[in-house]
Amino acid sequence: MKMLKDRYEKDKDIQELTQYIAGEGTNKEKEEVFYIGSKGLDQEHDKAAKQIIKMQRALKKNNGRRMYHMIISFNTSTKNLLKVKAVSKAVAKVIYEEGYLVYYGIHTSTDNLHIHFAIDSVNYLSGKKWHKSRSEFMSFRNKVLDCSCSVLASRNFLGSDEYSAWN
Repeated sequence: MKMLKDRYEKDKDIQELTQYIAGEGTNKEKEEVFYIGSKGLDQEHDKAAKQIIKMQRALKKNNGRRMYHMIISFNTSTKNLLKVKAVSKAVAKVIYEEGYLVYYGIHTSTDNLHIHFAIDSVNYLSGKKWHKSRSEFMSFRNKVLDCSCSVLASRNFLGSDEYSAWN
């Protein structure tokens, strides 16, 4: 798991990030997206971006860092797209329960499957910006990683390790 350092300070940045996650960005011919999801937002990237922008403006929180871009990348032996989809949904639920709207997509365009998450920097429960101390961020990170590992280790999900959803 990594959190990119980009600040996404403009409306255009939010629109481009959701567009990229949906596989509709400037490099769309190179991007392969298996699944797009969201928690608290529309699943259509343009509408999701507009919802985030509108809420941030209404709360007067549309300056500084406006989005976080988190990526969870799997090792090359992880090929089961149903498990990765289950991870994406479980992690999005954790983020949403922390109070943040999230838009995400599973990308298959590299040797390792990976999930991009666009996380609104404004907490929809409190109306405050995400200002986590190092220890708070590490706690959040551990919660996300524990959730991911739990889903990957689970045998109680639809599908099997041999399943390939490339068809």
